[in-house]
Amino acid sequence: MVQYVFTPWRERSELLTVRQQFYPQRYPQSQSQSQQSSSSQQHGRDADDSEESLQRQLRGQFEDDNGTERDQTRKQKQHAVARVSVWMQRGQCPHLVESTALLTAAILSDRQLSLGLGSAFGSSSGSYAVRAAYSAAFSRFVTGLLDSHQDKARKMSMYGVAKSVGLPATFVELRHQATHEQLPSLTRLRSSAQKALDWIWHYYWRHLPDVIRTASADPPSSPVPAEVVPPPQDDDGCREALVRCLETEDQGEREALVEEVMGKYEVVEMLTALGKITEATTQSGVLRRAFALTREVMGQAEADADHMEEGEERLSRDVESVRAELGKAWTGMQALEVMDGDQGSEQHREGDEMDVEENRLPSWSMYDQDTWVPKPIGVRVNTRAMHIQSIPMWVGKSDNYAYLVVDDKTKEAVIIDPAHPAEVAPVLKKAIKDGAINLTAIVNTHHHWDHAGGNTELLTDLGLPLDIIGGKDCQKVSRTPQDGESFTIGSIAVKALHTPCHTQDSICWFMQDGDQKVVFTGDTLFHGGCGKFFEGTGEEMHKALNVTLGALPDDTRVFPGHEYTKSNVRFALSVSQSDAVRDLEAFADKHEETQGRFTMGDEKKHNVFMRPQDPEIQKATGETDPVAIMTKLRELKNNFKRGDRAKAAQNAKRRPATAADPGASSSTAAPKARQSKLAKEHNITAQDEAEIKEAFSLFAEPMKGEKEGVIPIGDVRRAMIALGIPPTDKAELSEFTSILDPDDEGFATYPSFVAICALKLHSRGRPGEEAHLREVDEAFSLFTGGGTGASAAAADAITLAHLKRVAVLLREDDISDELLRDMILEANGGAGVGRGVRKEEFDSVMKRAGVWR
Repeated sequence: MVQYVFTPWRERSELLTVRQQFYPQRYPQSQSQSQQSSSSQQHGRDADDSEESLQRQLRGQFEDDNGTERDQTRKQKQHAVARVSVWMQRGQCPHLVESTALLTAAILSDRQLSLGLGSAFGSSSGSYAVRAAYSAAFSRFVTGLLDSHQDKARKMSMYGVAKSVGLPATFVELRHQATHEQLPSLTRLRSSAQKALDWIWHYYWRHLPDVIRTASADPPSSPVPAEVVPPPQDDDGCREALVRCLETEDQGEREALVEEVMGKYEVVEMLTALGKITEATTQSGVLRRAFALTREVMGQAEADADHMEEGEERLSRDVESVRAELGKAWTGMQALEVMDGDQGSEQHREGDEMDVEENRLPSWSMYDQDTWVPKPIGVRVNTRAMHIQSIPMWVGKSDNYAYLVVDDKTKEAVIIDPAHPAEVAPVLKKAIKDGAINLTAIVNTHHHWDHAGGNTELLTDLGLPLDIIGGKDCQKVSRTPQDGESFTIGSIAVKALHTPCHTQDSICWFMQDGDQKVVFTGDTLFHGGCGKFFEGTGEEMHKALNVTLGALPDDTRVFPGHEYTKSNVRFALSVSQSDAVRDLEAFADKHEETQGRFTMGDEKKHNVFMRPQDPEIQKATGETDPVAIMTKLRELKNNFKRGDRAKAAQNAKRRPATAADPGASSSTAAPKARQSKLAKEHNITAQDEAEIKEAFSLFAEPMKGEKEGVIPIGDVRRAMIALGIPPTDKAELSEFTSILDPDDEGFATYPSFVAICALKLHSRGRPGEEAHLREVDEAFSLFTGGGTGASAAAADAITLAHLKRVAVLLREDDISDELLRDMILEANGGAGVGRGVRKEEFDSVMKRAGVWR
């Protein structure tokens, strides 16, 4: 079957002529003129780093022994560049042909400036403009070549693709510098442009078959053989018939003539004749009709191709030489229309003839009058100067992140929250050794050990005099910026945003470099969630998230202190089923790391803690005030995360209990947590110990021989505040300190901390187990309607009917049955509405609500 290949040149000889014009030194007929050039070029290659040798190399292309410019060689290259520029407009121009033209154009412009002949870029910006022209040409050459060889199924790096095609790695490096950094020096660009042209010759041009015709009777002295092509067929009859068709005004008559011609002549003959007509005509009407007829003939050829025998190869061979007439006809028609418009005509006048010499059709000659200088190619330079490297720590445990922030321009860098030096220091040492960074400071988001606990060790390990910038309670802090205070990391602007709540010294760090904006939020804001209110209130967290951080630009990327996205989205789905939350769930399921992948604008859509105005969130919390919503959401999240009760309740809501199982047995209830030996020793519940351990872990530091680690004595008070049992006064704190650290070692172990917390719990309204049980009985009976003792025992669970009765008594008529059912399911761990809430479950609910401990 015939395969048509469109080319922007009419005949292959045009392409080979351009090759000879670009590379005259490759042909013997040019040797006598370029002997000096060859000598200079060779000398230049032997001393690439010498500016003088490069200048000689450049001059050698255009000057003879006396320094006289070789006008003929220069003009030939200008003609070649101009011709390729037209091919580029037509389309289908091979990338390496275009690259040769762009690189040559840059060399011509450079040479024009160096010889003092003026520059199309203007004398004031000559040197920089030449560097820009070289850089643009070189970047386009490398990028276009490698993109065309990229494996779409298996994405490779640019270096990998370059290796596969034999492109030097230095070309890729230069392309990166020209695109993303300061423009390379003129010396390097000149050398690289010459090397690139040599590479293109060996990769592309030298492999083209030599088929240039010679009109001379004597054979050329070059090894390029004359084209062996059969003499062209006499197509005068076809041409005359087509001219009659195209000049006929009557459409019906013209269609009849066209049908006659198409039935009489071959496709190749018609296309050849149409090409000659479009070259010779000066009538815009004829040219437009020729263009339309060319398209019609080509369409007929495509249809006929499906029915050709494999042996019919002549059409396939010959049609290549006339395929480009379609593009040429279109170019010519556009030019004629423009010329008609310039002469003031409102409509195209088909009969108007133009002086062929004065108003020539578009051809190579119209570009030959002056040096062709390429238009700016629109190389987009990425001026990004901020580089962020995430360093995961304690993966699978607390899933922390440290962040190395580097100003690419100055290499100045800071490390944010390097809590685990064993994982962070190797990264920093390598970067310092390689000269990639100039580390100037440690920056902390808050004082918790898993963020600021590695400061001292890292300083010792690196041996550098680093600033420690962070909250006032951070380890070895040397500087605490005020809220809104700014400083710089090289060219990166940094602003401190105080966000007290998780801790009172929490600071989020907003950074901006040009259009790039980021914020490091520590434990204040996570993707889809927020930190616990260890040292603050719902009002403070609402202000931190929805006022302070909410005021940042929506395109600010968020880098949190932990990878908590999966757990956050599980909770979010329990209060919101929005598309944004579902999208976050889908993303988290596919990615183990999500830091920096979302912006403040995204958080305002999928983070339930930043959507107090959402009716769905208001319904889930039963609140409308933003601060009350924040407080309730955090309470729900704490309970949700502490166990699987909320998750089970959510599952139960999706699959309601049927009439067959209203009295589900106690075996379906959520398993009760077992007391540890330590909890039994101190007479506390398993839940009490879980809360104590969680608070302890926030401040704990690793220590050999201590499974749970130890906490600094200075953090004991903060940990007890996080538990809601702070020391009553300094005297009590001093007493606790002496118990926890009798040898004045500066830290407290986990068992001793549990003992102190248990003591505080018992002394704070829990005089004894019997008294507590009586308190539970009394409160339980208020729901069941019984009294105390045996009468209360008659009702062993609070049912839906009991809750309805209490709602009526409290005049809460707007509480729906669905909400009451959800309350039962949450309390009993999803064991079923019919089973109700038993006394021990009621006790647990009241503890979580803070009614008692």
